[in-house]
Amino acid sequence: MVSLFIMDFAPGGTNIPHHHEMEEEIYFILRGHGDMVAGGGADGNEGRYPAAAGDAFFIRLNATVGFYSGTKGGDHDLVLAARSRFPFPKKKE
Repeated sequence: MVSLFIMDFAPGGTNIPHHHEMEEEIYFILRGHGDMVAGGGADGNEGRYPAAAGDAFFIRLNATVGFYSGTKGGDHDLVLAARSRFPFPKKKE
């Protein structure tokens, strides 16, 4: 795993859809709702999907990933993200 972190989205916020050429990600919606982006990568296709607390998304290598908060006010949306490198490093024997 490269990183494990919680993203805090203000109402209407986003982490601007992007892609990682060498990393896979899992997004788990801890609180709130919005649109999860799981698209084709550098082709510009965002592929938005409704997401709510308890939903999890696996984002393959080089796919577009992001989140758009659907909250209008009040509590912020929270998303747990785990990222790993791919291909995985070879084990030393």
